[in-house]
Amino acid sequence: MRCCGSVLLLATCLAAQSESVRPVDPVAAYRRGSYQEAFATFQAECAKAGPLASSTQRWNLALAALRVQRSADAEAAVQPWLASDDVSERGDAEFVLGMAACQRAERAAAAAVLPDAEPLAWTMAVQAMERSLAAFTRASATRQHEWPEAIRNAARAEARLQALRSLRDAAAAPAARAESPPPPQPLPLPEPAPEPVPEEVPPALATDQLTATELAKVLQRVQQKEREKRGLRRAVQRRAGEAGERAW
Repeated sequence: MRCCGSVLLLATCLAAQSESVRPVDPVAAYRRGSYQEAFATFQAECAKAGPLASSTQRWNLALAALRVQRSADAEAAVQPWLASDDVSERGDAEFVLGMAACQRAERAAAAAVLPDAEPLAWTMAVQAMERSLAAFTRASATRQHEWPEAIRNAARAEARLQALRSLRDAAAAPAARAESPPPPQPLPLPEPAPEPVPEEVPPALATDQLTATELAKVLQRVQQKEREKRGLRRAVQRRAGEAGERAW
């Protein structure tokens, strides 16, 4: 009985081990929304196949990569199709490139509104959406008949591009005003110059000497003036004395 019990226990352990290592079905994982699990499995399959990976494997990997925002991995999965002779493969590659560029644009737009956003975040968002629009336009041109998904995505990318340009311009306007130098202030008017004050020029001194005759005439005039002054003083004194006598 112990032997049977041991065999049963061993069988149970082996069954549990086989279930734990059972390979993941990436398609089923993708359909139930386990995109990260599906992406990891598709990526491992393509890496194992290398250049011989089938179109189905590449397409599944690209779709799963887009679901988990692995834009570069999605682009790498379909990169060989851009040079394919099959126009359908080129169209599929352009469609994936349009989706990847759209994701980059939205990530840049989300980063542009952060407090510490990069100065060129809005420009990067606009440029990525421009690439997305161009890729969807090229994708729709690869079909003889209309490709509704590509046409709708191109229209959405064009509308979103206009919105991103408006947001970029609105964000750039305050920055431009902050960086623009203030208008030059008018220079103060110069003060009026003071009126020139004429210099006082001393009278020129006589440098010519008088002759003997001229000197004698000057001396006579001076003496005459002195005599007149003395006579005037005597007359004043005489009148004062007469007035005093009458007062007594």
